[in-house]
Amino acid sequence: MAWFTHTSRFTLLALALTLGTPFHVLAQSTSSSSLGSQLESSFRAPSRGLPENRQGGASRGPCFTDGRRLTALVPRAGGETAAEYPTVFWYMPKMKAQEAPAPEMEFTLRDANEQKIYSVKYPLPKYNDGSVGTSGIMSLTLASPYSLNVGQEYKWQLRVMCDSQDPSGAEAQTAEGIIKRVAEDSELERRVQQAAPEERIILYAKANRWYEMLANLIALRRIRPNDPSVTDAWNKLFAVVELNDVSIQSRSQGTRNTNN
Repeated sequence: MAWFTHTSRFTLLALALTLGTPFHVLAQSTSSSSLGSQLESSFRAPSRGLPENRQGGASRGPCFTDGRRLTALVPRAGGETAAEYPTVFWYMPKMKAQEAPAPEMEFTLRDANEQKIYSVKYPLPKYNDGSVGTSGIMSLTLASPYSLNVGQEYKWQLRVMCDSQDPSGAEAQTAEGIIKRVAEDSELERRVQQAAPEERIILYAKANRWYEMLANLIALRRIRPNDPSVTDAWNKLFAVVELNDVSIQSRSQGTRNTNN
């Protein structure tokens, strides 16, 4: 079942991970060569620029029911990708249908000069169990013709509204992330193509390709939901980028896909 009306050139994918254990249960890993340890030593979060508003503000609308906040899954100063059409990730909090007259999510992409490149809105459906949309880890993939230019930095913003008809937007949560497209590295891509899933993650970590690294780690968690070494790597990576609360808050919620 689609959870929004899809009319744009974007694909929205619900990545709520079907895990057997909560994210806050750390694996008992002691190996210095574990995936988690390698991520800790390999990935270096960028330090340029000022901290961004990765999470919705402390005040929240009445439809956000669990005290959690909309959160862009990206380092404070942003992350890099070589993808022309990258995928961004965020944490979507739970919403209550009774308190959300017209729930809606808006995605906006701006260039370094704050010029809006693209903006699209998705109404969020209400379900019989009283929930709205899908909570958990979500992703959105940019698609043609909205490609990113090499060497350019962009800001992506999410805005989730309890009532899209309220002009004040007082009951909305907003989260932002920075993405910079870098030139492709043919040697890196050759090695990635030949590597095992864990090795791909480390290769991207060493190259500081945040978006590719996170996408591959999420994919690995979906394939191996009960692997303690993967859970450990997830927790350690999120600690490195100061997103421990998202790691703790995330729970198993099922998977839903929506495509063009």
